[in-house]
Amino acid sequence: MIIGKNISNKSLGVYDDGVLINNFGIKDEKELEKIERNVSARRLAYLYLEPIEGRFDIEHLKGIHKFIFSSLYPFAGQIREIDISKPGTLFCRPAFIESMLKETLTKMHKDITKCKTLDEFAKFIAFYYSEINLIHPFRDGNGRTLREFIREYIDKVTPHLEFGKCKIEYSKMDSKILLFSTIEGSRGKLDNLEKVFFNAISPIEKKLKKDKLL
Repeated sequence: MIIGKNISNKSLGVYDDGVLINNFGIKDEKELEKIERNVSARRLAYLYLEPIEGRFDIEHLKGIHKFIFSSLYPFAGQIREIDISKPGTLFCRPAFIESMLKETLTKMHKDITKCKTLDEFAKFIAFYYSEINLIHPFRDGNGRTLREFIREYIDKVTPHLEFGKCKIEYSKMDSKILLFSTIEGSRGKLDNLEKVFFNAISPIEKKLKKDKLL
């Protein structure tokens, strides 16, 4: 749901019928959803083989979003400029997105050094997944972008942690349970989200490395 009154549809990024303005001019919601699923699935499959390089900062997150959605939406890779919400959750106001993201990601990079076990790491990932989701930096496509960001992060940092390299398998997550757990997380209840991530993250290499994380 979009928050705001007396605002034109164009400024909200939608056509008169409420469908997101897109590069194909599609005004049928179901048709757009079908194309979006197909395009994003192909882009994410490519990123699995060739991840976007970055320092897991705002620009990195924006780069992932742009890669996934640039063929579909003119707002790909851009921080949103309108208020949005979902039932029971009002996401970060646009004026504070950049500062909140910077603060959150900076703290994330510091806190990673505290993770000594896989259990601690799963709790760490669940917490920051929830925090970044609450910021909801983009007009649409936040979930897919965040999950890819987290996948790349786990692949990059875990070889330098005491429990060794890990991978995350989203196929092990039930999408409905993930959604429910994410909603709970937005209200400060992270137990179920922690379990979701713990079950999806598994070690693939047991090595102890002392290199810098990033």
